[in-house]
Amino acid sequence: MATAYGPYGPGSAPRHRLVPPTLRAPFEARVWREFLYLLLSLPMAVLAFAYAVVMLSLGAGLLITFLGVPVLGAALAGCRGIGVVERARARALLRVEVAEPEPVRVAGGKRGPVSWVGALLKSGTSWRHVLYALLHLPWAIFAFTVAMVFACYGWGFAT
Repeated sequence: MATAYGPYGPGSAPRHRLVPPTLRAPFEARVWREFLYLLLSLPMAVLAFAYAVVMLSLGAGLLITFLGVPVLGAALAGCRGIGVVERARARALLRVEVAEPEPVRVAGGKRGPVSWVGALLKSGTSWRHVLYALLHLPWAIFAFTVAMVFACYGWGFAT
């Protein structure tokens, strides 16, 4: 039976309205998922940066031999794989839908590893994945530091 007082009865209000949003925020699941995303960004960025630098340096150094191009192709394929992991992490923790990149298209319908490596080297999407792997580290260091400082000081002030 509905009354003039609403669904909570006379003199009552929903519990979530009694606590201000600033006091509720530290205990919400969304905040902890976003905090976990920031904490995991630093180790992921270190791994991605190390992989990209080592593989690109190795591939560039081996370009004088026949091994340089396949190593560069492996570097680009690995950075695309890192992008897959980053998109999955954003979907799981931030609940953000990130579009998949365009697939690698081999020109002329040729099959084989040589044409696939050539298509990887020509793909702008693959190079953007490499750029992300290189630029994510400074941002992850900054975000990790700020998140930890605010979390520690916030809980310290709260206690």
